[in-house]
Parts: sequence; C-alpha cells; structure tokens
Amino acid sequence: MVDQFDEWLDSGLTFPYRGVEYRVEPPSALTVLTLHRTRTDGHLNDGVERDAVQRILGATWDAMVADGVPATAVLHIGRTALTHYLDSAESARLTWKFESTPEKPAAEKRDGPSIKGVDPDDSVDPPGTINEYDPGGGPYIPDMGIRVWAYPMEYAPAFQKRPDTDAPTWTELFEVWDAVDIDFQTLLRIDLAPTWLESVPWQRFSVRLAVILGDQSSLTRRLLTARKAVNGGNSVR
Repeated sequence: MVDQFDEWLDSGLTFPYRGVEYRVEPPSALTVLTLHRTRTDGHLNDGVERDAVQRILGATWDAMVADGVPATAVLHIGRTALTHYLDSAESARLTWKFESTPEKPAAEKRDGPSIKGVDPDDSVDPPGTINEYDPGGGPYIPDMGIRVWAYPMEYAPAFQKRPDTDAPTWTELFEVWDAVDIDFQTLLRIDLAPTWLESVPWQRFSVRLAVILGDQSSLTRRLLTARKAVNGGNSVR
C-alpha cells in the first residue's frame, strides 16, 4: 500500500519486465508541465507519443533499449508512466493492465419545477431546480417568479462549497498562469523560474499547486472563479 508519505518520500516508479525491474526516476515539474501543455494544445497524439514517452522515462529509456526490450513493451511502460504523472495512479494501473477507465454514472435527471395547482400537497423541489440561486421549496408560481414557500437562500447551489470535481482543467490553469506565478511568489515565497521547476520533482510541485488552488483567497482561485462567472473574463473583483 502506497500512502501520501511514501509518495512524498519517493515518487518514482518501478516496472517489471521478464525478471528485470526498471526504475523510472521522478520527473521534474518542468517536464510534466511541458507534457501537460503539449496535451492541452492537442499535440500529445501518436505522432509525438514516442518523444513524450522518451522524455518521461529519461535514462530508463536508454537502459531498456540497451537491454533489447521490444519497442512495444517500452512504449507500454512509457504510456503507463505518462498516465501516472499526467492523470492518476489509478488510471496508470488500468493502463498497465490494459483495462479501460470505468464510465462515470449518468447524472440523476431532475424533474422540472412544480407549478401552483399541479401539486396541491406542496411537494418539495430540491435546491437548484429552477436555477443555481434557487434554494428549493414548495410549488413555483411562474407569473410571479417565486415559490409558495422556500428554504433559506444558503440552501441554493450557488452558495454551497464547490466539490473537488470542480477542479480547474490544465487549459484553464495555463490561461491564468501569471496568477499562478504570482501566488507562488507571494504565498509560498517560491520563484517559478524554469531552473527551479527543473530541479524539483513533479510530486512536490503538485502538492504546492494544490495549496494555492485550495486557498479561496489566492489570486489564481479568484481569477478562475471570475472567468467562469463572466464566461471567460479575465478580471478579478
């Protein structure tokens, strides 16, 4: 079992092949960021996969080639390592075992708002039935735009804590990278220079990035929220 401490202590990977174990050293933050950038640009396809695999494997690529490991096996190990560092350990496990990622269950279909006179028993609609600022409650009166009765406004989805699934995509992060750079400097006292990114393992960088994204007062988080609120805007209020 690998826990957070083990991952912090050593985020490298070991792959067995015909009685030999090949170790992949932890890639630098700059290496993984570059691969993320390539993928968000739509360039991480079959045509450049070999270069991406060679970059993530580093010296292990040369060791396997020297040992005569078939190209198909090298690429499979490389794809697994790429999936581990670009997606997750669980996705990498599925890639290694040639299993597909389970599909997410379909979102529960929500009925439309109840209308006065249709539900004489004052049936309850869940929060957000009408819109993100709807706290839920009794029958809705379309002509007046209100409910017969309603829960307190804090029940509305707009005022709820965002779930982890609302994490920004890498495309969104790269669009506000200046804010990420500023937050590393002001909040963590770290200069995001390429030399530093090349010297620090990806795992340690990603932990620090998570701290910034989890801080609702950080410039990065505020800018991401503002851009979503105004459909791609780039100002923070």
